[in-house]
Formats: sequence, structure tokens, C-alpha cells
Amino acid sequence: MKFATTLAAGFIAATASLIASPASANFIFLFDENGNGCVANADHVCTTPSPGTLEADPTGRVAGNVLVYTLPETVGEGDVGIGEFGTGILSDVLTFTDANGGLDGFGDLLIFYSALGGGELADSGFPDSDFSIVTNENANGSFTYSVGNIYIGESPEGVPEPVSLSLFGAGLVGAAALRRRKKK
Repeated sequence: MKFATTLAAGFIAATASLIASPASANFIFLFDENGNGCVANADHVCTTPSPGTLEADPTGRVAGNVLVYTLPETVGEGDVGIGEFGTGILSDVLTFTDANGGLDGFGDLLIFYSALGGGELADSGFPDSDFSIVTNENANGSFTYSVGNIYIGESPEGVPEPVSLSLFGAGLVGAAALRRRKKK
């Protein structure tokens, strides 16, 4: 999955569920649901690779392995809900924590939880909690979350339904027939 290269318009304010990051933290982190992560410069060009790893959930809220990224600095711990484009339904959860799974201090880990069934590394399911949706994906499946630092994440674009593919194919056949008819 490619990294997002532009910021979504505007930044989203932090909710009460996430403690503000320390004033010294100032970085851009690009990541996706397959473990591709890096610290980027102001132009969103990766400068330091920081791949995610599958490991036991430090918070203990999801059984099995979850996708964990190590951040370049400590940040405020807590949860951030990401809404699906167009529906606002919860599609991803970011949890900022430490190696002990803390959720009310400062840590340097980012856990990327996503719904089950998509085949990506982050598809571990969600912890059993209610999450406030703080930002939404755009039509390309990327999202930006900013509170002291900027986090730009990628979710895979939806797979077209078979009916949509059939209609698209029928349209291509019709366009080809029209073009052939005009040439005669």
C-alpha cells in the first residue's frame, strides 16, 4: 500500500480520550496496515524507516498478535477511533501506549487495530471498548490525525463488489461497440 503524501484539509482536535503529546514531540509518522512505517520530513518524504511488527498486544485487550509501531518519541497514551469514508462507522483504532500497555501516561508505541477479515497485518479486530471517532478516512482510504505530531495512515481501498465489476465490464463492452460502430 502506498503512503499518503498529502495532508487532509484541516487538522482534527484531540478528544478527552487522548492526553496531549509533550510539547517537545514534533514528528510526522507515515504508516499502513501492512507494517510499512517511517518517520518523514516536512515534505512527507520518509527519512527513517520504522516498520511495524506483529507481537502480543501490550494492552492485553486483543487476543493474539497485533500490529505495533515504535514511535521516535514518547507521546500521550490513549485511543483514537478512525471512521470509514462516507459512513462514519468505526474502521480502525490507533492506541498509543507503552511496553506495559499503559493508557494514561506517556509511551512510544502505536498499535494499529483494524476490523477482521481484510487480510492485512492490522486486521486483528478491535478491543472490547467504545471508541470516539476522531477523524475519518478520505475516499482513497488514508487518514490524518494530528495532536502535536502528525500521523498519516493508509487503509486498503475497498474491494469492488462483483455487481460493480459486472456493470463496469458491461460499460467497457458498450463503449467498444460504439467506437467500432462510429468507425464503419
